[in-house]
Amino acid sequence: MKKTVLLLFAIVMALVSVAQPKGNTITPTGTEMWWGYFTENDANASNFHGVGVNAQANYEAAVRIVKNNPLLSTATIKGVRLWLKGSTIPKITRLRVWATSTALKSNAVGVDYVEEVDIATLTEGANDIAFTTPYEIVGTKNCNVGFTMELSSQDTPVMCGGEWEDNSFWFRATVNSTTWQQKKTDGKLAFQVLVDGANIPDNAAAAADFGTHYAQVNHDAVVPVTIIGKGKNPVSSISYVVITDGDASTATPEVTVPMNNIPYNGNGVIDVTLDASQAMSTTRSVVITKVNGEPNGLTADECAGNGQLVVLEYLFTKVPVVEEFTGTWCGWCPRGFTAMEMAHETYGDKAVLIAAHNGDPMAIADYNAVMASSFPTAKIDRYIEVDPHPAELLPAIEDDMITPPDGKIDITAKWNDEEMTKIDIVASPTFAFGTNNADYGIALVLTNDGLKGTGSSWAQANYYNDQHDPVLDEFWYGKGSKVSGLTFNHVAVAAWDIKYGINGSVPTSFQAGEALPFAYCADISSKTVIQDKTKLHAIALLIDRKTGKIVNAGQTDIEAYGAAVPGDVDGDGVVTSGDITVLYNYMLNEDDSAIVNGDVDGDGTITSGDITFLYNMLLSD
Repeated sequence: MKKTVLLLFAIVMALVSVAQPKGNTITPTGTEMWWGYFTENDANASNFHGVGVNAQANYEAAVRIVKNNPLLSTATIKGVRLWLKGSTIPKITRLRVWATSTALKSNAVGVDYVEEVDIATLTEGANDIAFTTPYEIVGTKNCNVGFTMELSSQDTPVMCGGEWEDNSFWFRATVNSTTWQQKKTDGKLAFQVLVDGANIPDNAAAAADFGTHYAQVNHDAVVPVTIIGKGKNPVSSISYVVITDGDASTATPEVTVPMNNIPYNGNGVIDVTLDASQAMSTTRSVVITKVNGEPNGLTADECAGNGQLVVLEYLFTKVPVVEEFTGTWCGWCPRGFTAMEMAHETYGDKAVLIAAHNGDPMAIADYNAVMASSFPTAKIDRYIEVDPHPAELLPAIEDDMITPPDGKIDITAKWNDEEMTKIDIVASPTFAFGTNNADYGIALVLTNDGLKGTGSSWAQANYYNDQHDPVLDEFWYGKGSKVSGLTFNHVAVAAWDIKYGINGSVPTSFQAGEALPFAYCADISSKTVIQDKTKLHAIALLIDRKTGKIVNAGQTDIEAYGAAVPGDVDGDGVVTSGDITVLYNYMLNEDDSAIVNGDVDGDGTITSGDITFLYNMLLSD
């Protein structure tokens, strides 16, 4: 029986020894702590990955503690922690970790301190390596801490992730470069430093700046704010107040929020509610008052995250305007052709698409004032320039939809005559604010779908005929260096005052939410590029004449001659609050002085839906 027990004990001990990790874990004691740009959060980030030149080489990587750092200038380095892939470890023939106040060296030669690492102790994930002799940081000099790794075969062994910060990832590989460089596109080096005596408070946290946010008056904004650990102790809770325009007397009641044990330089996100009771633009500061129930170890200036809250009477939907500058002679322009078709399929009327041609049969002089100087070029709202490749253009359109604009512009269009030579256009801007000093203009554009032609000038030059592109191959690869028989859509075939808008089209004074209809009769009798008039689209661009930027846009098909505009009760060609007033007075038999708020259905805009809402409401009585 005794032999059986001893045998079982030996087997259990053998299994335990096999299951134990090779690497050593260092738990900070006393005044020690793990410091670094990289955190455990970053090890779980979606971009946590290995980088390298995928060749047999010496790899070197480091982080830099910048000189005169008030937190670390008097600290001592006692070790490092680096992350490794399991597949990399068998390929490592030599590994050294080091620290130096000199410039970055090659192959760990000439550094102040170097420690050979026993390769047999390495394990997948985090590896803690103690320094035999602690290294004192020289506060007046930059301190570089890193490792030199020699590999027996190709790999991408240097782990990184998270969002890059300055000095968080220095890199060198002997195969392709003898120069150290900052790797700005791959995140932070998966590396930490065990420091002792750092001037870092026990409990501290800071809020990150949170940018500009928009809200409608009386609709509070809920804003995500990133909280960053800045103390030795993991952050399990924080308390905060919000102040307005730096005035401490405006501080809101303190709010306490649990956090998920955020480590030093790690982060978490909380939702902060910002009061939007008044229409104005103010700076809001989220000030972390307590960490883990204790007063924050940072000052109010050090821990505050700042942002701008713009509270508007009205919130409008942004309609991005894409002007793609192209030509059939341009061999790289097929990517713009495809991107515009994909954008239309993806966004429909949520984006305005204008293909402005140059040097081919679809070119018009009306667009010369804003024509690009190189092709292909795409501009969004006249100030965001983007490559007109689908992979670049579509995300840029998406991004532009996020920020609420200063105003919106509605448009109606109707043929003025049976011969279809003139178009009655009513463009009606509405602004989210009132002013007595405005400088806006309305430019009008007609685009035509379905344009076709014969001859070499209509054939699209195609450099993608023998150039592989995963997005474009289906449409252009192997189709020939000149592609004939194409149908061109979204083509600008006429425009009026395209750069700054028509003089006098927007008054200089107006109230928030006031509709400002502008009527224009567009004569197209001389516009020879137009082909099928049933495929014309009328576009109104609301332009800030001070900056040249397009604020917003509206687009519509053209109604048949004699057709009524839905909701246009008073017959002025556009739906405004005036139509509501006429209907209200008519149905309730009020006198002409009766006035109602045109936005009856409460959606922030004046449309025919308000008339329907009012009509149904009155009938229900």
